[in-house]
Amino acid sequence: LIDTEQDVLDRCADSLDALTVKGSCIDVETLEEADISHCDIFISTTKNDETNMLGCLIAKKKGAQYTIARIRDPVSFDITPEMLAFWNADMNFITEELNIDYVANPERATAREISRMLRLPFASGIETFVRGLVELIEIRVNGDEPFCDIPLKNVYVKSRNMPRVLFCGVERDGVPQIPKGDFILRAGDLIGVTGEPAEVNRAFRKLGLPFNPMKKVILVGGSTRIPAVQE
Repeated sequence: LIDTEQDVLDRCADSLDALTVKGSCIDVETLEEADISHCDIFISTTKNDETNMLGCLIAKKKGAQYTIARIRDPVSFDITPEMLAFWNADMNFITEELNIDYVANPERATAREISRMLRLPFASGIETFVRGLVELIEIRVNGDEPFCDIPLKNVYVKSRNMPRVLFCGVERDGVPQIPKGDFILRAGDLIGVTGEPAEVNRAFRKLGLPFNPMKKVILVGGSTRIPAVQE
């Protein structure tokens, strides 16, 4: 763990089994003290995008195998689709040139999570894989679903032209199970369904799950700006 504040490092040293180094992630001597040449993953999440990008560049040059940088979208009140497309293209160029393996964007990740929750209001949880190309949806069975109390292999028999999704896991009474074709879902089961997002949507609609549109949403916060404190 690298940080410029000693009190932060002291708290981390007290609670984590990790080496702490005081300094900057763009200082070569600091990185060498942290043994950067034998680092498998270097993650830079400072408040400054440029520092994170430069830190990843230096770390890669000094031997780090994999780098992750937190890079935020440009803050603008009137961002247009053209500006967003330009930023995405520019960011792809930057990450390729700086050899950054993965970019973490807190605002975009939050927006995507909210979008998923609004799209599938009945889901208990949504996880994504392959950068959003595959989704794992968790659903708590209440007993009214058309796939309840029948073998899973019969789901496709009852619903013609059913999109191909995978019922990949079931948690029943706290015990995880991998269902087969003869597995019968019961009320109270927590099931996991995976597939491409569009196919998952079509499958749930085909199964008759409630896609009730959200009519009232309250958002609190969302700005990265810290308001000035008036004395």
